[in-house]
Amino acid sequence: MRIFFILTVLIALTVTVLPVEACPYCESEIGKEVAAGIFNDDFALNALLTLLPVPIFLSIVYVMYSGMPFSKNNTKTNARKQPDSRTSPVRTSGAEHD
Repeated sequence: MRIFFILTVLIALTVTVLPVEACPYCESEIGKEVAAGIFNDDFALNALLTLLPVPIFLSIVYVMYSGMPFSKNNTKTNARKQPDSRTSPVRTSGAEHD
């Protein structure tokens, strides 16, 4: 089992390293300038601003799925308490028929 794990890790590392070595621009002067422009002093701020919409969109999806958590008229909790207004009540007894 341990040998299988080691072989899997080695194959995964081999597969992921090969495309990096195949890049014709990574070792060129242009590639180094591009990398220096991306990974500069503003990298943390740029990464934060890029990833900022993700929690906002996830919170919007959560609210759309489960409803507003602070709403008094939450449809999931009130759906069990109140009958549906579109249906008429079903009478179980036949004593009211003439």
